[in-house]
Formats: sequence, C-alpha cells, structure tokens
Amino acid sequence: MKRRTLPGTIYPFLVILTILPLILLYIVSTGSVSDIFNDQIYKTIRETAYLVRNVLPFEDISDKEIMTAFSINISENTDFRITVMLPDGVVSGDSHVDPEKLENHISRMEVQKALAGKEGFSERFSTSLNMKMYYFALPVKTDKGIAGVIRISLPMEISGSILKTTYLKIFLILLVIAVSVLLMNYYITRSISRPVKLLEIMSNDISSLDFSSLKTIDGPLEIYNLSLNLKKMSGILEQKFNSANRRRMELNTVFSALIESIIVVDKNFIIKDINNAALELFKADSARGKSLIQVTLNRELIETAEKTLLEKSSQNRTIHLKEQFNNKSDEFGNNKFTSRDIYLQINTAIIETEDLQTRIIVVLHDITQIKTLERIRKDFVANVSHELKTPVTSILGFVETLKDGAINNSQDTHEFLDIIESQSRRLDTIIRDLLSLSKLESFENTPLDLADITLAASVSSAFKNCSKRIQAKDIVTEMLFPENLLIKVNPSLFEQALINLIDNAVKYCPEQSTITISGEAFKDYTLIKISDNGPGIPGKDIPRVFERFYTVNKARSRELGGTGLGLAIVKHIILAHRGEINLVSSQDSGTEFIIRIPS
Repeated sequence: MKRRTLPGTIYPFLVILTILPLILLYIVSTGSVSDIFNDQIYKTIRETAYLVRNVLPFEDISDKEIMTAFSINISENTDFRITVMLPDGVVSGDSHVDPEKLENHISRMEVQKALAGKEGFSERFSTSLNMKMYYFALPVKTDKGIAGVIRISLPMEISGSILKTTYLKIFLILLVIAVSVLLMNYYITRSISRPVKLLEIMSNDISSLDFSSLKTIDGPLEIYNLSLNLKKMSGILEQKFNSANRRRMELNTVFSALIESIIVVDKNFIIKDINNAALELFKADSARGKSLIQVTLNRELIETAEKTLLEKSSQNRTIHLKEQFNNKSDEFGNNKFTSRDIYLQINTAIIETEDLQTRIIVVLHDITQIKTLERIRKDFVANVSHELKTPVTSILGFVETLKDGAINNSQDTHEFLDIIESQSRRLDTIIRDLLSLSKLESFENTPLDLADITLAASVSSAFKNCSKRIQAKDIVTEMLFPENLLIKVNPSLFEQALINLIDNAVKYCPEQSTITISGEAFKDYTLIKISDNGPGIPGKDIPRVFERFYTVNKARSRELGGTGLGLAIVKHIILAHRGEINLVSSQDSGTEFIIRIPS
C-alpha cells in the first residue's frame, strides 16, 4: 500500500472542510437573497400600484386616450408597465401597447382577484411583450362600486439580472474566502509538515547512525521539545555506539592477535568467523562462508564439533596433523616435501548470538612445542641414562674383573686400566658438556661480555685447535672472508662453537675433504657459513640435530668419541649472542651451517 505524505493526507480534508461549508453558504445565501429580493419586488410593485391608483383620474377611466396618456406619463423613465382595465376586462389604457391591440384581460388571475376586491399578484409570460413579467392588480373603487382595475407589471429579467449580479458578487466573495482559507490551510499544513519532515530526516539519520547533522527544529513547542529529546537521545546513542564500536574493534584486534587459532561455525558447520592464527595454521587465504571440513581437512575436528552440537556441551580433544613444507625439486624435477608433526588441543563450546542463532566456537591450542619438549625430556633422560650407564657399567665390569684375579695378569691389567681410563674420560667429557650446556642456558638471560675481534683470528685459533685431527685425515681448510672482518662476540665461547662445528665436520667427512668457512658483513648482522662435503644429514633428522644427545648414527658417533651434545652447545652459544643458527643439508651432498651474529 502506497503511503501518502502528511500534507497529502491532511490537506484534502481541509479542502473538503473548506469548500463544502462555502458551497452550502452559497446555496443558502443565494436562496435568501432571492427570497428577500422577491419580497422587495413585491413590495415595490404593490406600493407603486397604490400610488398610481391614488392619482388615477378614475372619472375618465373609460376614456382610452386619457388612460393611455396617463399610463405612458406615469411609467416614463421607469421599467414599470401600467395597464388600466374596465370591469368587463377591456383595456382602456397601457403604457407599452396600444389598447386596441390588446385582448380582453378578464381571464387574467390577478385581474379576477382585483375585480373581487382583493390584491392580485402573479408571475407569468406576457404574450404581448413576449417576456416573463411580475403582475400586481388593485380594484379602482368608487361610491358606485368597482369602476375598474389598475395593474402594475415589471419584467422579470430585470430582477434576474440583478440577482445574477448579486449571485456573482456572492460567489466572488466566497471564492476569495475559499482561496484565502485554502492558502491559510496550506500554510498551516506546511508549517506542521515541514518540522515533521525534519523530524523524519532526523530519525533517518539516527537510524543510519549519522549523528553529525542533528539539530533542534524551530517549530511548535511540541515539535521543538521532540527534536530536542531526539537530539539528546542521539547524543546518548552516539556515545554508546562509539563505545560499542571501540569495544568491538578491541575485541576484533584481540581476536585477530590471539596466538590460539579460533573458528566460529554455525549448526551446519559453515565458518562464520576465523582469526589470523587459524588461517595461517590451515594455510587458507579466506574461510568465511566455507565449510569447516573444506578448510581444515581434518575429520577428528569435525567429529568434535558434531559431538559438541549433539550433546550441547563443551568438548576437548588432542589431534595430530602433518604439515608439509620446504618443498624442493630433485635432479629429475620431481617435488620433494618435508613434513613436521603438529599437535593441537581442541576446546569447543556452544554459544548463542543476539539473534538466538546457535554457534560453535572452536579453540585450537598448538601444543606441538609442549609435545616436543616432553619428547626431548624423555629422550634426554633416556640418553643421559644410557650415555652415563654405558661407561659406568664398563668401568664397574672391568673393576670387578680385576678384583676377581685379573689384576695378577699384568697384560690384562694394563688393557683393562686403559679401558677404564677411556670410559672415565668419556664420562668426564659428558659431564663437562652437560655443565657447559647448563652454564650457556643461564647466559641466554644475561648479557655476555662481548668484544670486537676479527673473524680470521677466531677461525684460525679453532682450526689450530683441531689441527691434529685435520692433518690426520688430510683435510683442506678454506677461509673466504676479508682479514679485517670484525665480529662482536664473546671470544672464548664463539671459538668453542667453531671448534665444535669444525670437529663435527672432521669426524664425519672422508679423507681429503674440504672444510670451508666464509663470512660477510651486512648492516645489522654478520653472516658466517661453515660447510663441508661430507655425507650430509637426511631431511628427517635435520629438525632434531640440535637436540641434546641426538645423533644421526649413534653407533658411529660413539665410535668417533661423540657425546651428542656438541651441536646443542653450539646452538646455545649462538642463542646467548642473540644470534641464529640453521643448516642446509641433504644426504650424500655435504652440510652447511649458517650463523647470523648481530652487529
């Protein structure tokens, strides 16, 4: 249904209420004027008739010439027609027509009443004058009785013309009144509708949350007070809206910045909201409007969400994902992917929105690091137990053998004592390395004593320290960096890291291999690379080589005198310098350690 405007609703009623009374007034007034005018005509004719009768020479009433002259003389300069008749109806005088040409008027109604001694009045068409006329007749009385009839007539068109003029004036007056009233009504309607329209605009601005152009409206007191109240209300709404908007922005910022992955889905498991952490976790550019399974590709997560919706209760569960990364191509152009394990703690709950829509919130905590630390702790305890138990068991075994009588055999005694010494030194090395690690971990939270030294001096000293083992395997060493390249490090700790890396390369590289150390200064850091052409490290072992006691080949490492703590010590030395260490390697293609030391 099409709605009309306020003026379009009010003004037609005002027009009707104005026009109808004026029409009725016109009808009543014209009727009254007509009645009054007719009465006045009647009185005028009657008075004229009596005046004429009083001056009528009734002794000559039968003389047509005298009566005709009398009639013409009396009606001169007037619109009256005067007719004098004898008792038998014969016209003896007329002001407008020759009496000889007039028929007998005995049958005329007004004449009959006059002959009866009464006043006679009628309105009818005059055949002699060919027009409608008013007629008034009086008897002419003498001592002998009625001597004749005097009749006064007046054309009705005169009164009609006067009435038309009067009616026109009344119409024009009422028209002016109607136009004035309508214009006044229009002004009043506009004066009411204009502030109402402004109120509508104000309310539209409020509904669209535009509070910039609101102002009080100059109008009637009620309109003014209403606009004032709307303005006050809009001010309160604006404050509340701004507060809610700030709060929403804060919540969105917190939601986006949370390290926990959060996904909100509806009862059909369509994603309604998702934060950046979840997008990054599932490697998705966008997810809103997509199904949960489409984005996560994990059945366990879907089952947890379904159970939450079915049981209307919170759920928690741990799931395991595989993430592929670091894709490379082999020499044949085939893609090679490395994967890592991800462990997620899922917590779900049912929430209700303001519009009573059911939502499921899924919070994903990445507990991979916790799982990794648990595994490292277990491996560490197992490895420490194993690494300590092996030499201790060996020492105890040979001591018992010596006690049982082997001490009397000098050859066996020396051999056993050499083994006991070797195992004791290995035990001492493990303990020293563990103490070094513990000390380095404390350095990670306290500043080191740093000094500016040349990389050449530190590398030369490390090569010199490992020179016997290098010469024994006829290994070539290379230093590819400027001699004056400075690094800001703790000299002894950094040299220890280089020694461990060089010693590690010497142990696993074949004879006549090459160990290269290169360096380059950048704006914020110095980049140092230690590379060899040894057997390399398989991709699956790369993420764990810096863990304590982790070795790619345990038997060979123990055979070469390794404790599995060397690279862990290197890592903690570099971290104590606020630096980074990474490695690039693949099986049978050598290994390259990359160190970044802040300038």
